[in-house]
Amino acid sequence: MTPELKEYNEVYKTPLKVYKLFELPDVKVDFEKNRRKPGKSSDQPWSWLMDVSSPPWTDEAVAFTLDLLKGEARARKGKLVHEPLKWAAWRLYLRWTMKLDSRASDADYQIACGAWRKKNTGKVEGKKMYDVTQIVSVRRACEVVTS
Repeated sequence: MTPELKEYNEVYKTPLKVYKLFELPDVKVDFEKNRRKPGKSSDQPWSWLMDVSSPPWTDEAVAFTLDLLKGEARARKGKLVHEPLKWAAWRLYLRWTMKLDSRASDADYQIACGAWRKKNTGKVEGKKMYDVTQIVSVRRACEVVTS
């Protein structure tokens, strides 16, 4: 066992010695071995695609996180009736169901919910259970998001 590792183990024995973690020698990593070699662009045919686009889930994750932070801010101001996590989750559900953009504003949600309400008013009778559940879910999501 190296002296650094022994000292590292001693740091975590008691919480009082946590400050010693910052006194340990720096970890040295050799980045030169892992560096990509410069080559022709024909050797890396997909590199331009990775620079231009990002996976679609990243937009959704960022939008959900921003909605959650926006919900927290509204809750602190007293403008939000529901819990911020539920509010952000219902917004995510509406984005998926109504195919809204991840950068959709509050007005876009209100317009989409208003159009959906006009289209689906009184259509619960004569539907299958799945359709009724989806209608009730979208109705609930619109109530939460537009409140």
